[in-house]
Amino acid sequence: MIRCIVLDDERPARDEISYLINNHDKFEVIKTYDNGRSLLTDIFSLDVDVIFVDINMPVMTGIELVEHLNQLGIESHIVFVTAYDAYAVKAFELHAIDYLLKPVSEDRIEKCLIRIEEEMNENNYDQKLELLLKQIGKDKKEYFCMHRNGKIVPVKLSEIIYAKAENKGTLIETRKGQFLTSMQLRELEKKLFNQTFFRCHRSFLINLSYILNIEPWFNRTYQVELENVDEKIPISRNYVQPFKDLMNIL
Repeated sequence: MIRCIVLDDERPARDEISYLINNHDKFEVIKTYDNGRSLLTDIFSLDVDVIFVDINMPVMTGIELVEHLNQLGIESHIVFVTAYDAYAVKAFELHAIDYLLKPVSEDRIEKCLIRIEEEMNENNYDQKLELLLKQIGKDKKEYFCMHRNGKIVPVKLSEIIYAKAENKGTLIETRKGQFLTSMQLRELEKKLFNQTFFRCHRSFLINLSYILNIEPWFNRTYQVELENVDEKIPISRNYVQPFKDLMNIL
């Protein structure tokens, strides 16, 4: 079952979108909110796949809420539901999976839910396939060459600590310093293709060899501390079980 939250400051709008979502067997609305602050207070205790967010709300707009969720590392899919089309570009920048204009028709919500279901199924398939390929361990590459200050710098795979999606590229932290590449994180993961590296989050790829500590986090997830890295890296819910298997967490 795909678990959803509906956020709208108007009760009729919440009820209407909840009704349309609950009409589909694979989706259920587990909770509704009339303001973003209440949702932020509860978010770490919720197990939610999709958040339907109104944009124009008092105190905190839907845009501001989603920016906060991104900063917290929340990976739930976002669907903006609004009476205005002026925020479509901003919604795209925030990686929203869809943008619904009010009043939302049954046909339009149907297309939205199909898109969400396909996206989640594709992600699950990719995770299983990538984990299987990593376990096979066929990759024989020892170096990864990157550009910095007009030079090409060869970096051993063992020297790469982690990579982070940043703007339209990827920031790679290594024992030789940082490198910024225009390559997307998924492309980088395929090139590294090594059992030592693990995609732990939509925005992070880590070298398991550099893990110092594993800390339990919210919703049965984890965050890890890596050698020579100040920030703690989240292991998101979608990647917890493969991570536990690789690290033999009982």
